[in-house]
Amino acid sequence: MSDQHANSRPPSVTPHEEAAGAPAPATEKAPSTLQAGWRDVWQLPTFLLATGAVVGGLIYVSRQPREHDFAGALDQVETLLTEGHLDEARAILFDRLADRLEEGSVGDRARFDAISADWLSAARIGTAAVENDQQIADRYARAKENGFELSRDQVMRWAVALVHLGRTEEAMDRIGETSTDTPDEHALRARVRRLVIERAWNELVAGKAPSAPATPDAGTDEGHADEHASAEGHGDEKSHEGHGEHASAAPATREARYEAMLVALGTYRSDPSLSLEDESWAIARQAEARMALGRQREAADRLLIDLRRLESAPTDVRGVVPRDSFGELFSLLGRAYADIGEVELARDNLERAVAIAEGKTIAKGEALVKLGELSLLRGELDDAEHRFESVLNDYEGESASTLALLGRAETRAARADHVAALSDYRELRKRLRAESGAGKTPRVQVSDAVGSLVDRHDALVVAGEYEQALEYARLAAEFVPGRPLSHDLVLRLGTTASSLASKLEAGPDATDPEVAPKISRLYRQAGEWFLAHSRHADANRESPRAWSDSLWMAGDCFERSGWHEDAIRAFTSFVDGSPTDEARRPEAIGRIAAMLHAENRLDEAAAAYTRLAEEFAGSPQAAQAAVPLARCLDSLGLRAEAISRLQPIVDGVAGLRPESNEYREALLEIARLVIADGDLDRGAMLLGEALRRYPDDHRAAFTRFQLGECKRGQARRAATQLADGALSPSQREEIDERRRSDLESARGEFEFVVSALETRRERDLDPLDRDVLRLAHLYRADCLFDLGRYQDAIDHYEVAERRYSDSAVSMIALIQIVNCRHELGDEERAATAQRRAEIRLGQLPDSAFMNADSIFQRGAWERWLRNAPPGPSEGSVASAPRGGSDREAPE
Repeated sequence: MSDQHANSRPPSVTPHEEAAGAPAPATEKAPSTLQAGWRDVWQLPTFLLATGAVVGGLIYVSRQPREHDFAGALDQVETLLTEGHLDEARAILFDRLADRLEEGSVGDRARFDAISADWLSAARIGTAAVENDQQIADRYARAKENGFELSRDQVMRWAVALVHLGRTEEAMDRIGETSTDTPDEHALRARVRRLVIERAWNELVAGKAPSAPATPDAGTDEGHADEHASAEGHGDEKSHEGHGEHASAAPATREARYEAMLVALGTYRSDPSLSLEDESWAIARQAEARMALGRQREAADRLLIDLRRLESAPTDVRGVVPRDSFGELFSLLGRAYADIGEVELARDNLERAVAIAEGKTIAKGEALVKLGELSLLRGELDDAEHRFESVLNDYEGESASTLALLGRAETRAARADHVAALSDYRELRKRLRAESGAGKTPRVQVSDAVGSLVDRHDALVVAGEYEQALEYARLAAEFVPGRPLSHDLVLRLGTTASSLASKLEAGPDATDPEVAPKISRLYRQAGEWFLAHSRHADANRESPRAWSDSLWMAGDCFERSGWHEDAIRAFTSFVDGSPTDEARRPEAIGRIAAMLHAENRLDEAAAAYTRLAEEFAGSPQAAQAAVPLARCLDSLGLRAEAISRLQPIVDGVAGLRPESNEYREALLEIARLVIADGDLDRGAMLLGEALRRYPDDHRAAFTRFQLGECKRGQARRAATQLADGALSPSQREEIDERRRSDLESARGEFEFVVSALETRRERDLDPLDRDVLRLAHLYRADCLFDLGRYQDAIDHYEVAERRYSDSAVSMIALIQIVNCRHELGDEERAATAQRRAEIRLGQLPDSAFMNADSIFQRGAWERWLRNAPPGPSEGSVASAPRGGSDREAPE
């Protein structure tokens, strides 16, 4: 076989077909505009009228050419092609003739190339594979080179293939070589020029790089632009309504290409032989180009003029404008008016476009979508949803359907039907992914969908509906997996999650077992978003405070969520990276110290508190840190240092006034510390000062309880001194007087505590108040016991026994009644009280002896009762628990 025909078999075949020598056209779909252009110029309509495989087979058998009769075989193929029997034609061409071409003449081989290109052209209808177009172009070229005279239809098919390949100038050259000047040839050239412009237009709206110059001036004498194409004006960044813009097209390049397209369309329209249908198509593209450039007013004005021209144009020579073309122009006019805010004019023209359309045209779908959008803007939600629904039902698979889905999602969101709205947005995400995967240019860009979700979020945030707002923001963030998020969206996520957590935290269900974990999760998520925002390069370029503000919020949210380790890291980064004059640095150090303290990391906490006190001495934060630092030092066994940290405050040399909360806390804390250190006299003095200064303090009852305990401790110390036999009578009397005075003072404090707390409802008492009240009941009776006022003590023990009958406190009260009766010499009543204690011991559950109320476990009480039988017996009183002196106050 000669080199010229070494590639006679088309390359786009499967391995099986290649082995059999049979070609198969590729099946990739062509752009719809190019398909339409080919259908307009295809001159073999009988291809589409195949009479069926059976009839074709009979014809095929009856017309078999003679062996080596190439001319007859090719005649047979032409007949089969004319009758639409592509499979039979294929068998003769590629199964019989392709391998024997060298036996034929040069003319036979040239004719074979031309007819095989005809077959490929017929078989490729509806496809756009580059391999098929390349073979068609190559085969026609070889046929022409070898002297075969191509028909007008063959030249047209060759030109179409070249247009598909992006070789538009060469396509125009082929048409120009027809060397005739008939109206048919003018129409032919106009048709190819339209195909060229259509290809350039499709590349432009898809954001692709141009494959050839947009201006098809070859083969025409009228290379001047339309007077409207050179109008001045520049577009903005907004994508036009007619076609989606690909994000990769840079604004400057995009604008220049649209300007060039306007010139090309003007040149195309200047051809006087152009049909009215083709001119209306060009007018529509010009309008879309102007709208893409942001020149909606100009687009509307030019459309009005062009519509008048078309309506008044004679139809005897240039044909007529189809109704659907008028519908498209009115649809574009309505959309242009909508973009410039002339809503009524927009609606009128869009409604006219819908009415003109004879069927379900693309222009009608576009008009319905825009009418739905206008109704949505006016708050006419029923009409908007109806419009969008009609497009979704009637235009499935069309680009307008994607716009309608977005519109319906926004309409449902406006109705507060958020479940349905979010479902629509998710379906939209699915469609956009499918379109992107299929290589299509989506009508709705991801940025449009995400922007719509963000708008829904913002509206709900204004309304205080943070939970629903967060759903929209999360979907926006997840819309394209792996896609970097804008810093604005990241900040919205953090802010809304934090606001929702705060709202739930302040609500009545904050402690609910299901709500509390949710609050913690929300704060943690907010912290993660704020942390991401602090690291976002765009955020930091836009605002120098973005890093510090977001890092601060991250630390705050982590702390609120209970994730102290993350909070400590965030605040530490904030402190280390902030300038020394950053106003929030001392608070950040204080919060770090507090979290370390809460985690029982005492050494680190003390170091942080100390740093705060030293670096920011005199600041409010340093003053607030004084008490926690003292507690931390006390826990570390450094009580003396803890007291020394607080002493300057209570002495007034630290600059804090007694009215300040920091002074009050320091005074109460140093009192606790000196009492724990054994200095009861100073402790009592400090507690008394606190009560005088702050009588209305909410902890006054507890402070009085502490003072009562302090006085009891002083009384116990005096009782120990009285055991010294070396004391003189006067010393003994003085010490005992002081003991009795301290006991009376203590009893008075406990009486105050009981009176103050019993007036409050039980549910309003916190656990500490309940402990204090319970012990105050016992301790006031203990004071009377120690004063020898046994009958008064019995009365108070009886009150405690009845009030806390389900607690181990009742056991203590009953045994103390036994002791009081013994002291009074009333052994019969002492025995009765002991039997009551035995009965109560059997009634109390084991859990009652596991609380701090019980000084003994059940077994210890049982042993004591066995060893102290009712009735007078030697040692029975001495062995009983006495006076409650070994009971301790709550921490």
